[in-house]
Amino acid sequence: MTDREYNGWTNWETWSVALYVGEGVIDEDTIRDAVKEHEGDAYAVGQWVRDRVEEYVEETLDQHYEGGLAAHFARGCLGSVDWYSIGSHYVADYAPEAEESEGGES
Repeated sequence: MTDREYNGWTNWETWSVALYVGEGVIDEDTIRDAVKEHEGDAYAVGQWVRDRVEEYVEETLDQHYEGGLAAHFARGCLGSVDWYSIGSHYVADYAPEAEESEGGES
């Protein structure tokens, strides 16, 4: 088994998706709301991110490609993403903030 870790993430595919998600594929407030909705469950948040990213990729591919190599690689890349790792990242970033805002609304 080889160590494929990349820039602190499980692998290049996970790093790449996390990078694009963090740069606006999914709005930050929307991610924060998802963390709160899923009560900080990293697995559930990761699956939620996966669903949004897959939808985004499919919409983009439908608009610009009719199939072929690029579409094949884009879809294949998503199969190697560690969605739990991405979910854990967002839970760590937003769960404490969500708890603080709830505590201040008495």
